[in-house]
Amino acid sequence: MACLTLEIKASYMPINILSGFDSLRSPAGSIALAALFSITALGLGMTANAQVAETFNANDRVNVVDASAPQNINDNLRQVIASSYKHHPELKSLRAQTEASKEGLVQARGSYFPQINLRGSIFQSSRDGVLQVGSSFSQDTTPKSLSLNLSQTLYNGGRRKLAKRNALYVSQASQAQFADSATQIAAEIIQDYMLLYSSQKELDVRLETVATLEKLKAIVTARREIGDVISTEVSLARSQLIGAQAQVASTRADIENMKEVLLSKSGQFVQMPILPPEAIVDITHDLEYMKRMARQESAALKASELNMLSSQVSVASEKRKHLPTVTLEANASSSRDISPTILEDDDLNIGVSFSMPIYTAGIGASQTRQALSLYNAARFDHENAGRLIDSQVTQRWAQLQSNRFVIDAQRASVTASQEALTGAIQSQEAGISSSQDILDAARNKLVADLELLTTEYEQYTIRLLLKLLIGEFDVYDFN
Repeated sequence: MACLTLEIKASYMPINILSGFDSLRSPAGSIALAALFSITALGLGMTANAQVAETFNANDRVNVVDASAPQNINDNLRQVIASSYKHHPELKSLRAQTEASKEGLVQARGSYFPQINLRGSIFQSSRDGVLQVGSSFSQDTTPKSLSLNLSQTLYNGGRRKLAKRNALYVSQASQAQFADSATQIAAEIIQDYMLLYSSQKELDVRLETVATLEKLKAIVTARREIGDVISTEVSLARSQLIGAQAQVASTRADIENMKEVLLSKSGQFVQMPILPPEAIVDITHDLEYMKRMARQESAALKASELNMLSSQVSVASEKRKHLPTVTLEANASSSRDISPTILEDDDLNIGVSFSMPIYTAGIGASQTRQALSLYNAARFDHENAGRLIDSQVTQRWAQLQSNRFVIDAQRASVTASQEALTGAIQSQEAGISSSQDILDAARNKLVADLELLTTEYEQYTIRLLLKLLIGEFDVYDFN
């Protein structure tokens, strides 16, 4: 009896590591591995087999091995994220908004300086009238005037100082919001990057699977010719090969799509590093320390605090609107051809004006209550931002701990499935099992390998996200 021997390679496919910045772990059930060995492709025939086989080549196996590729996954990922800081469309818009907010501070400072205005006019005038002496006149004139006005606020109840402080808080809050958005985008890129890296490894595994199934198909076909197996086993081996080739084509398309996504976010074509992600060291900090550091490093928390302070200043400013405003005013004017009796008129005035609201129909009190309500809302937002940070850190930290136990269990499963595969091969050599038994054992082995590696890559991603939260993976300089 002919001997059937399969070479099973370690598999590598973390699928959907994280669905979002706040989602820590995709269900193990999302790993659609059975499709690798699906027999649903049986009806595709040899034509489909030939078509799909053209969609991959040997170069796919070494597409991450490049002498010019970066050697360290941490450094490479930092380069991609740093590039997004300059090229991401959302950050470009936010950067312009931040620059606009800085102008508010310039305008607030301007209230401490005098405002000077120059005004001029010239008209064509035709007059008919009667003078006091009883004579009439008719005259065409060209009245001309030029005036220079100066206004300087001397006192307005401290509202100028509050306006300047508020403008500073608004500008700083805008910068903090920009930093928070950049951090959120960095988290997205971390997940996209790790998914791309894992998909490259998945492609290697699927190519190895195709090679193994090609060998199996050749062996089963040879055994069918000597009557050692029935035609059903040949058809099954062919359908499984077609399914595996289709998965290779699908994975390659997914990889190209992920590269385009990263290119659109970072403006940089991604070269994957040679060194494996084990360079992403584990986190050994305790939970309370990470909460503390995450609060300290959080741009979102800083932005909410500045918004709260700005609202507090607005309340104080509204309360001072009942105070008087004292303004120094000066005016110098010169006019020509004003009337038939006044050919020239030069005037210089200087004085102090005073204004204070006496009755506003409740508008002032309403504006004060409105400002106070907005301050309370900002205060609650700040408290919620702190709780959200604690929740994110706790969730990721708990998942990190849980995954350690899951990984231990999955490693045991990998060992068991390897032993089962070895036993199936030995049984086939002894003539007491079929090629189907070996395929089933091989499928279980691949499922176990892929589940383990999915969890491992999820673990790597969580480590990076936690490091980003606590400031240990800092790639931006917001100063």
